[in-house]
Amino acid sequence: MSVYKAIGHRKQPVSDATALTATVTSKLLSDAKAALMVEDIKTAVLQVLKRFDKAAAVQYAAYHK
Repeated sequence: MSVYKAIGHRKQPVSDATALTATVTSKLLSDAKAALMVEDIKTAVLQVLKRFDKAAAVQYAAYHK
């Protein structure tokens, strides 16, 4: 939901959020850690959002410090 909220200003926020979430999930799974920390998830989401939409990255970062 936080990814969706961060990109709510886009024309297709549902499909964009779905694709971005899949990208983040893939990135996290490829790191092959035994456990994921919340900080790992926030970092991965922020990296993906920065490449996709800088305004969304700023929005996300403001709520997930």
